[in-house]
Amino acid sequence: MSKNNVYQAPASAVRSLSPEEFDQYQLARSRNTPAQKQEARLRRRAVLIQSRYGIPAPIYLGQLQAQQFRCLGCRAHEKELGIALCADRDPDTRDLRGLFCHSCKRVLDTLRKRPGAARNLAIYIDHYQKI
Repeated sequence: MSKNNVYQAPASAVRSLSPEEFDQYQLARSRNTPAQKQEARLRRRAVLIQSRYGIPAPIYLGQLQAQQFRCLGCRAHEKELGIALCADRDPDTRDLRGLFCHSCKRVLDTLRKRPGAARNLAIYIDHYQKI
């Protein structure tokens, strides 16, 4: 079966393909190699990072590697979370300070508004863990 015949094959013919022929069919249909797909994924991620956080992708990705792809708060890996880490930025300089999961970022933002609450909650947790 030629490349054109495989791409234009009706559904009944596709179901009867061997696994190797099906892989060729998928590749011909997508017209992209796995390397091209990975490259496209990285480009989309770079655009998303730039638009969402206003941070150039190399800076975000450099910080992500420095943190070993883990949240600075709970240390959960980005793959465990299934979602990209959020950027914590200095409000004055807009410099990237670190990357956090959504839960830790929410807690951090809340505690930043009321720093005394963080100390009180730490004392509370420490007290009730001893009981």
